[in-house]
Amino acid sequence: MKRKQIGFMIGIFFIVAFIAIIVATVLIVQKVIEDEQYKQSYYASLYGLDQKDSNVTNTPVKFPAQSYASEPDTPQYKAIQLIRELHNQADLHLLGNKMQKYAQGSDEGWSDILESELLNADNYASISEAFAEEEDIVNDMNNLLALHEIAVSQYEPNALRYMHRILHDLDLYGYPEPGDTAYDYWGATHAVASSNPTQLNEIIDFITNNKPSS
Repeated sequence: MKRKQIGFMIGIFFIVAFIAIIVATVLIVQKVIEDEQYKQSYYASLYGLDQKDSNVTNTPVKFPAQSYASEPDTPQYKAIQLIRELHNQADLHLLGNKMQKYAQGSDEGWSDILESELLNADNYASISEAFAEEEDIVNDMNNLLALHEIAVSQYEPNALRYMHRILHDLDLYGYPEPGDTAYDYWGATHAVASSNPTQLNEIIDFITNNKPSS
């Protein structure tokens, strides 16, 4: 009789544990989905993606060579990893209504991001050096360096927005991690050229109109 009771209790324990694992897994998956949905809706509301003309196409028409992404011992591979890290830094400092704390023309709210790797110009110079033979990547790094200079010298939040867009496109469309879902393509780069160059032209015009005088 005792053996039956013990066996019954053990069976109940495993059933409860199995159900708990299933519930926990469902909750984790739901949280991941909610986080992705929030991130997409945030990009849409902050940057006006939800206000785009539905008749305007904006799709990638060119991608950088992917061979670098599978050669871990090369400088280019390390540069790709750095691009991904910098995009994560941009998400960390700019998503979740954080853009609102960066005062325009004043250093108010800028202390943390100024000390971050996102605003370390050496990172973009090293990526440019690693991709010296890839003209489009070099041009994108030059844009990032110019935006960096505008951001740190003028405390210009829009420079941060444009840096984020470039890193976003390079990470999720230029050198995507296997299995990652790409979303909110901007067309902000030379390396991942768009069928509609409006965004890239906007960035170039912004740099031209705001670059510090020599």
